[in-house]
Amino acid sequence: MDGADTLTLRFEKLVEWLGRGQSPSLLILLGAVLVAVILHKIVYGLLFRKVANRSGHFPSLVRRARRPVRLGMVLLFIAIALPATRLGPEWQDALQHIAL
Repeated sequence: MDGADTLTLRFEKLVEWLGRGQSPSLLILLGAVLVAVILHKIVYGLLFRKVANRSGHFPSLVRRARRPVRLGMVLLFIAIALPATRLGPEWQDALQHIAL
């Protein structure tokens, strides 16, 4: 099998998997990611506005921690939303393992 056949086979498996009623599960997970990113943007915007004019290490810490905190929030919201999905146990275990 060449690369195109493998890609086509994987796409067909994905379409079959979504056809078995997994679309709501994906929407729940995507919604969790979207809520986490929006909440992060709001909280971080407020926090950065508070510390922007200060001197010292804290404003630098806030700036540098932005991306790791966003990743942590996304993983946390995925872990919270995961039990509400209808994913199989193997998928839930894999996603929980990634999140932790």
